Amino acid sequence: MAGATLFRGNDTFGALPVDRGWALHNHWTLLGEWVPADDDDYTSVSAENDGRIGWSARGGWNGQRLSLQYTHIDNRSDGKPYGALYNWGTKFDVASFEYTGDDWVVIGEYGWGPTFVAPRGQKFVTDISAGYLLFSKSGGAGRVSIRVDSYENQRGRDEALTLAYLREVYGSWRAGAEVIATEDDTRVMLQLRCAFSNH
Repeated sequence: MAGATLFRGNDTFGALPVDRGWALHNHWTLLGEWVPADDDDYTSVSAENDGRIGWSARGGWNGQRLSLQYTHIDNRSDGKPYGALYNWGTKFDVASFEYTGDDWVVIGEYGWGPTFVAPRGQKFVTDISAGYLLFSKSGGAGRVSIRVDSYENQRGRDEALTLAYLREVYGSWRAGAEVIATEDDTRVMLQLRCAFSNH
């Protein structure tokens, strides 16, 4: 399989990993929303400032149990400031795989590439990368998952470990627990979900 995409509205892609650093949270960024990158500047998943068309291309292979995919993204941003929004010219490559067994799955993904900003005509380039490896196994009415994440930018490297367990407790109700640990923080989340039917 292969495909390509032309897109607009991702001119600030690269700002958060470089300016703010990586973050683990459950915030859903919306179209049009401005997200603080540092004390003075913002980023957005939909900002279109320079009128340039970005592009991405991908290719992959699907087998009975194994899937592979490679993607290249180039937002073609000019790297210039637009008020409180800074464009970041980012070229990013992503390689991923998924291997499925009878009751388990292993998924991995790694992305890397340079990004630049040119606030006063002077170009500053840095590399960013991120990857994860996930192992998940089902058994009985439950599923246990382990995920290791790695992040790297010009400030250094950080890792995170996630342990999660989900179990059907009654009918359409599921209970779960999740622990996320990094070098600086540990968080625990408990959840109770109900799946509603459309019958």
